[in-house]
Amino acid sequence: MRIAIINKKRIAASEWQKGQNRHQNQGGRKANSAGFSSRDACTVLQAEPSSTVMTSTTSLPIKRSRASFFLNPAHAHTLRANFAWNAAGIIVFSLSQWGVLAVFAKLGTPALVGQIVYGLALTTPLFVIASLQLRQIQATDTDNRHRLGQYLGLRIFTTGAALIVALIFSCMTWTTGAQLALIVMLLALSKTFDAGSDVLYGLFQRVERMDYVGISLILRSLLAFVSVVALLRASRSVPIALAGMVVSWGAVFMLFDIPVTRNLIRRREQQARASDTISELLRPIFARRQLAPLCLKAAPLGVVAFLFAVQAQVPRYVIAGLLNTHELGLFSAAAYITFIGTALVNALGAPASVRLAQNYIAGERSSFNQLMTKLLLIAGALGIAGILVSAFAGSRILALLYTNDYSRMAGVLTMLCAASALSYAASFLGYGMTALRRYKVQVPIFLGVVLITLISCYWLTGRYGMMGTAAGVLVGNLGQLLMSASVVLRTKWPDRGFVRTDARATAA
Repeated sequence: MRIAIINKKRIAASEWQKGQNRHQNQGGRKANSAGFSSRDACTVLQAEPSSTVMTSTTSLPIKRSRASFFLNPAHAHTLRANFAWNAAGIIVFSLSQWGVLAVFAKLGTPALVGQIVYGLALTTPLFVIASLQLRQIQATDTDNRHRLGQYLGLRIFTTGAALIVALIFSCMTWTTGAQLALIVMLLALSKTFDAGSDVLYGLFQRVERMDYVGISLILRSLLAFVSVVALLRASRSVPIALAGMVVSWGAVFMLFDIPVTRNLIRRREQQARASDTISELLRPIFARRQLAPLCLKAAPLGVVAFLFAVQAQVPRYVIAGLLNTHELGLFSAAAYITFIGTALVNALGAPASVRLAQNYIAGERSSFNQLMTKLLLIAGALGIAGILVSAFAGSRILALLYTNDYSRMAGVLTMLCAASALSYAASFLGYGMTALRRYKVQVPIFLGVVLITLISCYWLTGRYGMMGTAAGVLVGNLGQLLMSASVVLRTKWPDRGFVRTDARATAA
């Protein structure tokens, strides 16, 4: 009798185990049917079994970890969902940056806005070249040629160098005024924390978890805007207000970005043990032999990023040299309204670049061309909408967002919207060039774009003022669009079998 009872218990336990196995197999088939083409994304985002409390061999799981629910792979993996999260984060972040500028414009003077813009013009190119566009390389590294520690180590070196140079600039500007020097220093510190978050965003983007990027950007935006407004109203001091933004960005980096990255890496370690592969570590690598190849690969894109930042600042340099800081404040406030289209382009371009790189690795040229065509159509629609809105309501929008003093910039805003329409399409083509791994060719392209923008802005500003500056920006963007399109269209794709063999060899 006792033997029969024991056998029944064993049979019951065996049936329950078979049911669990069938459930896991079904879950695996569902995950595979989701269409992930990135092997690394599947590895990181695979569902982790829920934490369980077992009372006997036949008891069921009764507790689910909150972290496991937060890292549920069924959440936000499609291109549409990634775009939605990234768009939400970038739009809120851009609104926050514009809101900070608007607060300074309402509570201060155009000259004060000009000082802040001048500080950005000094610090932005430094940290842009320090980024080496490692996030884009990391996000499109679908065949895992470099490890996370290498990206961290190289970014620490470059960001530290940029911070030192920015502090030197701050000391040099101290002779013109202590407030401008403090503005430069605080902006440099804020961009240091921004660089730390950006290198972790590259990991989130590669595993197609743009929801983490969106949440981080939203947190940074809200905390920074609230702290700047509160501190500026309380102290009437611009440096104290900017210090609040530095603290806010640093808090989000340490309390959100790093813990989320550790959770993803912990999951990767568990999968690596099961598949006998090398796991990632949130630990920077400083070995010269490991960083040198990555640095050589990223150097052209670093130069491109620097030239792109310089191109964006060229109109401000020209206005500051030929006109004055008052005009610089007016022009910058009007130009910043075009951030809406730029934010949408960057929000869609970041997740789309991962898919474009996957199409290139797989040799799927038709899929690449279809996605690129859709992106260019979106760029055209955004550009036309911006031109129409600025042409019919530009003056009222400027007066409503700032003060009546800015309403006379309506014509300049319309010209800038036309220039932005060309920039949107050129930006999508830039994502395409990066996905195709055409890094070196981008250096002469953007060098030519900077020269075209500088010459046209300088010549037209001397003749037509700020309207000429906006027209110079349009000429430079047109050159960027034409040269980028020629590279994408003329790129020769390797044989599909060769690409797949090379990817398998690199992964092995």
